[in-house]
Amino acid sequence: MILFEFKSHDGMGLSTDRVVAIIFYQTRPDDSVAENFLHILKSLRGDINVSSHYQRKLDDKIREVSFQSSIPCEELRQRKIVSKLETQLDAQIIFRHALSSDVPVRLAVFDMDSTLIQQEVIDLLAAHAGVEESVAAVTARAMNGELDFSASLRERVAVLKGIPETVFEDLKPRLTLTPGADVLLRCLKRAGAKTALLSGGFMPLATHIAKVLDIDYVYANELTVENGSLTGELAPSCVIVNAERKRELLQSIAAKEQIRDPGQIMSVGDGANDLLMLEAAGLGIAVNAKPRVQDLAPCKLNCESLVDVLHVLGLTREAMESTKLHNV
Repeated sequence: MILFEFKSHDGMGLSTDRVVAIIFYQTRPDDSVAENFLHILKSLRGDINVSSHYQRKLDDKIREVSFQSSIPCEELRQRKIVSKLETQLDAQIIFRHALSSDVPVRLAVFDMDSTLIQQEVIDLLAAHAGVEESVAAVTARAMNGELDFSASLRERVAVLKGIPETVFEDLKPRLTLTPGADVLLRCLKRAGAKTALLSGGFMPLATHIAKVLDIDYVYANELTVENGSLTGELAPSCVIVNAERKRELLQSIAAKEQIRDPGQIMSVGDGANDLLMLEAAGLGIAVNAKPRVQDLAPCKLNCESLVDVLHVLGLTREAMESTKLHNV
């Protein structure tokens, strides 16, 4: 279903990329999407040469424009280019490498809190300790990259001391999947991809969500429990799932699955803790991310449903309906 094709060479010996722009318009566009888009792109990058372009409708307000580019995809992803394009087109834009139909994305890696689920688990736990407001403020700053993640995690875990370990069972029914998460994961699994959940949260709830979504690999932080209550400390053996650890886990899972090409890996997250794994994947998407993360991530997407990630991969609304992946 999905394969990223990296640089190739045309008959003239010029190094080129087959680049795809996925354009999420605010209103339904007319039929001149490709011409308008490429005209604006050329006005921003006068040194770009484009050829053999075409466009495709993915949904009413979503278009795919594919073209051969003399400037590599990674360079077109620069925030100053994307921002100007988005302003002039009144749209969101994601640049990615062209996809091939013969080999699927083989590994899809996800953050959990505020990505696959709509809550931040540490904040739910803090509510039980009566310190939700102060902990939520620290969480927001950590996810925006203003604080060291590992140090702030230990600080937040400390206030959980004395909470009964049964809190995890109490919280499971309160966890809300992000709209489209089940459709996205089901589609990836049907395409043969391995899936992983890498969370800076905690194992009891991470394993629960992994089971709900049939995710293959799950990693999260472990808490210490004594006499049925949380001690306010991480387990001695716990390797904190921070940004560096997420990147390391992505790479180790890829190695285990014998995936050597980063272009066969997709990662999705929303916080500063996800930036390194977003950069390590061939397609790293910051979804509904914190402001600083949107500025630094390879690609960003603000959406109401994770089904839009399938559009980024080139799946049309009709294809989803025909395979009964999405009830609309």
